[in-house]
Amino acid sequence: MKICYISVATFPSRTAHTSYTSNLARALARHCDHVQVIGWEGPGRDPCVDEAIATDNLAYLLLRGPSASPSRRVWAMGFATLRRAPMWSARVDRVITHSPVVAAALRTRKIPFVLDVHGTSERERITRYALGGNVARGCIFNSQEMSAICQKAWSVEHLSRLVLGSGINYAQLTNLPPRSLALAESGISPDRTVIGYIGSLGLGRGIDLLLDAALAMQAKHPSLLWLFVGGNPDDVAKWQAYAVELGLPPSCFCFVGHQQQDSLARFYSLADILVAPYSRLIKDADTMAPMKLVEYLAVAKPIIASDLPTIRTALGQFDKTGAAFFAPDSQTAFINALQGVLERATEFASWGEKMRVSAASMSWDAKAGVLLDWLKTLKP
Repeated sequence: MKICYISVATFPSRTAHTSYTSNLARALARHCDHVQVIGWEGPGRDPCVDEAIATDNLAYLLLRGPSASPSRRVWAMGFATLRRAPMWSARVDRVITHSPVVAAALRTRKIPFVLDVHGTSERERITRYALGGNVARGCIFNSQEMSAICQKAWSVEHLSRLVLGSGINYAQLTNLPPRSLALAESGISPDRTVIGYIGSLGLGRGIDLLLDAALAMQAKHPSLLWLFVGGNPDDVAKWQAYAVELGLPPSCFCFVGHQQQDSLARFYSLADILVAPYSRLIKDADTMAPMKLVEYLAVAKPIIASDLPTIRTALGQFDKTGAAFFAPDSQTAFINALQGVLERATEFASWGEKMRVSAASMSWDAKAGVLLDWLKTLKP
């Protein structure tokens, strides 16, 4: 099978769409005849793009265009699709896009496509147009919750639907360096208990809740070290300043900024407990499927997470064993959950292997296999 994936993401960039598209494309290319990714060219070199161009069955066609705003890039890719889609789709079996605007352009050109849905509220009127008629072949969703909402809102009962979600680099995450080595390389004392957060530092990620909790717990638990991995320089500076304003001792928190995927193993090894304090302020809070939660499962560490629907779906089988839930946006509830995990650390850690096994089906290669099997069932 030959696949064309039309993205509105910029390559390289640190956005979730860029990471998702690159990882999925590489996995698909290992299982099918050819994959071509179409997107926007960004500044600098990107190892994933360089690697892709060097392979026989995976290529990136990067267009030069507007860089002022994501919205302009979306519309520009839509117009580019109207002009060039017949050429892009001429030698492929399936066209996939995560952009409703691109999907609408494909419908206009009567080119069959699959829409990879990443949000329930994104350009709803355009999405309805794109999925109407008989050009769309199916939809891919991040979660069952998102599939149910979109099926009702967009009237897509006539379309085939697949719940897929993001994948993980499973082999890398299940071969962590020894914690003693990671501690020594990081200059962290073995008697510290590391609370690890890995991901974006943007709105709705609960960083303020974690820092407020760190201050509240400092007197009773002085050995706690709050480790934050991820975020652009501006966000790192913002939250460091916030921690200082709170009066947190510099020795109890650490921000290391954005890290490449192959560097994350050391930080996962450092963490004793991993946290995912997502807020209800985050867009699509009830339907999102955070990739980090799957990574957390793969590294087999105790998890404390907001009790949101898709998080409960992902981690619910480990409730009160490998994972603890708390009411979103509640500092008191989070502290109570953390206290419980600290008091039962050995019991929680004993579930690690079962958590690791449950994450195996969520590797990028496993996701690619499921997607390809589903694509073969769709009409041409």
